[in-house]
Amino acid sequence: MAEKITDSPMLNQDYNTLYMAVGTKPTLTIRKAPDNRGSIAGWLPEGSECEVLADNIGGWVLIRYRGCTGFVYGSYLKPVNVIQ
Repeated sequence: MAEKITDSPMLNQDYNTLYMAVGTKPTLTIRKAPDNRGSIAGWLPEGSECEVLADNIGGWVLIRYRGCTGFVYGSYLKPVNVIQ
C-alpha cells in the first residue's frame, strides 16, 4: 500500500509557466500516485515541456503532458517560460 501523503497539495499559482524535464535521460516516468511504486501512467522525455498542476506533495508534482496526467519528482523539472 502506498504511503499516506501528509502534505497538502498546493495548486500551481504560476499556472502559465511550463516546465521542462532535465537530467532524465532518456525519460522520466510519470506515475499514477506520488510514490516510486505507483503504477506507470506514461513517460516524459528529457527536454520535453509539461504543465505543473500541483506541487508540494512530498517532493512530487502533478503534471500534464500530452493528455497524460500524473506525478513526477519535482527535482527533475525546471521552469522554461511564461505563456503570454
